[in-house]
Amino acid sequence: SEHRVECIFQMIQQLVIDGMKTKVLSIAPPILTRSFQDLASGLLTYHEAKKLACVPLPFAYMVITATILICLSVFAPCMMALYTKGSWSTFVYTFGIVFMMWYINGVAEALSNPFAKESRTLEASKVQIELNELLTQLFQQSTSPSPAYHRPDDRRSLRNSLRSWHSA
Repeated sequence: SEHRVECIFQMIQQLVIDGMKTKVLSIAPPILTRSFQDLASGLLTYHEAKKLACVPLPFAYMVITATILICLSVFAPCMMALYTKGSWSTFVYTFGIVFMMWYINGVAEALSNPFAKESRTLEASKVQIELNELLTQLFQQSTSPSPAYHRPDDRRSLRNSLRSWHSA
């Protein structure tokens, strides 16, 4: 399928509904409604992130931003020379302002495409492997008996139940 995320989303919803029908999931309706809302919110966030990755920054915006930065770099020393006393204060204020504006522009360019494959981006394959390992561990623990609370005077049965739960 071309739309794998939506397909998986629909499969998860169908599995939850099937689990309700077969009474595998005995969850109160308000809690189940909240889980469906969270699933839908996750799909909406996915679509918003996809828009960020697919819609480029307009070229005119990039040209105007570069022009403003260059003008700032050229005219800021002249303006600072008028409003400050001494060449050192002119240099320090001009350097600070111009450097901060170029820095902010650089950060904006780095954030303009958060899904670019660069050294500082998240490696999805490693995250997926870690998630699969966690899900496998959860699946293995689902067959073990649920922990139970025992009164402190019954310490021997408590130790035995903890051993049986740990070994499972």
